[in-house]
Amino acid sequence: MKGKKLFALLGMLCVFGSSATAQNINDALRYTTFQPSFGSFDQALGGSSALYGDQVTGHLHNPAAAGFVSSSSFSFELNVNHLSSESDFLGNTRTESNQLNSVNNARMLLDFPTEQGSFIFSLGYNRVADFSNYFLGSGFNESSTISDYLAATSDPNTRLIGYNGYAADSANTATGLQSIMRYNPYQGIDQYVEQTESGQMGEAYLSMATEFQKNFFVGATLSFPIGEYSYKRSFIERDLQNAYTESPFDVSNLLVADNIDAEITGFYARLGMVYKFTESDAVGFSYQTPYTLTVKENYSTEVITRYDDGFAASGEFQNRLEGNFNYDLEGAPVYSVQGKTGLGIENLNLSLQAEYVDYEMVAFAYDSEFSIDELDVNEELNENVTSILNLKGGLSYQIGSVTPAIGLAYLPSNRTDVDNDRMFYSGGASIIISPALSVQASAQYVQTDDSQLMYSVPGNSPYSGSETLSYSTDRFSFMVGVKYNFRW
Repeated sequence: MKGKKLFALLGMLCVFGSSATAQNINDALRYTTFQPSFGSFDQALGGSSALYGDQVTGHLHNPAAAGFVSSSSFSFELNVNHLSSESDFLGNTRTESNQLNSVNNARMLLDFPTEQGSFIFSLGYNRVADFSNYFLGSGFNESSTISDYLAATSDPNTRLIGYNGYAADSANTATGLQSIMRYNPYQGIDQYVEQTESGQMGEAYLSMATEFQKNFFVGATLSFPIGEYSYKRSFIERDLQNAYTESPFDVSNLLVADNIDAEITGFYARLGMVYKFTESDAVGFSYQTPYTLTVKENYSTEVITRYDDGFAASGEFQNRLEGNFNYDLEGAPVYSVQGKTGLGIENLNLSLQAEYVDYEMVAFAYDSEFSIDELDVNEELNENVTSILNLKGGLSYQIGSVTPAIGLAYLPSNRTDVDNDRMFYSGGASIIISPALSVQASAQYVQTDDSQLMYSVPGNSPYSGSETLSYSTDRFSFMVGVKYNFRW
């Protein structure tokens, strides 16, 4: 192993003087894809409660519907998300589960007295996206090692931490490096991966609605998204077969640890109108403006390599890259049409909603010094992201003080390169305890199939290839809330 000191010095300059630009499609869609429903009864109806003006969160689909309300209220809801995932990596299957408890929403709605019509003002907080994900994978890899990626990647910062972490060394290759396991015949390696994503995004909002003319309602909502996202991945390689024994290349363990912590803020507005034919029949239209999210990321990547021969006192070498990077993300406008009817049957309500989400307008905006990277990632978005039409529907029937409901929501894939259409199944009920007090509870289920690229070795390497972990996730969402009506 020669030339380490020079590269180590260059690596120190890299660590303290660089910024990483590793944004991709997953980042763009993570922050611009919202859940189909916003509240408990809305979830029971599959996210189609826009024209149920008396419910807690329907007005977040169409702010004009709040004009139906005849009294002030305070509401509060909790959410429990339970995830069960089955992952497949290198032919081995692992099953894991995880649970997240959070505040789903809190809202104060005020009904101002008017001589005719209505004037409603509300403010609150509502969760709109959940970033939770967790999976494990393990297996014996006969063909590649993550150190192949560290040696051959086009990112010079990653190559340097792989070099300074003693996972790669000098060689006559396109990048001047090769994996420490390639100096003698490669004999495979045991690989383990643990990946955790956590966090959520919500919106603080101010909303107003009024009966502009008899049975014609208009409304507007100003929303301020706020959120946090955390990504942690540990990728470990272990020579359990003791296949690498020749000094100084007798590696025993290799760890590559990636961490990202992000804060998200932004602004957008919703505008809506509703025409109410009867108490049970209405149609509406709403528009969510394009928006800008500001994302502030802190990131780190660490490489730790251990050897058996002890050619250094500790037998362990490590190198770390860390920094921060801020960028803006232009979001997709949403056009929504809603309908609600009783079909002429007393106490019955059928609700339908169609949303056109223009994901083709999603784009990254970097500082001018990163213009080439910005062009590259936006070109990738243009090639692989498509606009979609979400379809939602629900049915409710009031039986005395109890209104049970069921719902469906179909959200097609917003990517052309991945088929991840989702169907949400839900049900629940609203129960009137007294004229002033009601409770809502619901459950929703969705099953998704997806994959994560663990690493990809570029074609300029003689050991090019990639490893992907595929997984199937069963996600259960449980919501429960209370609403208190009052007059002032």
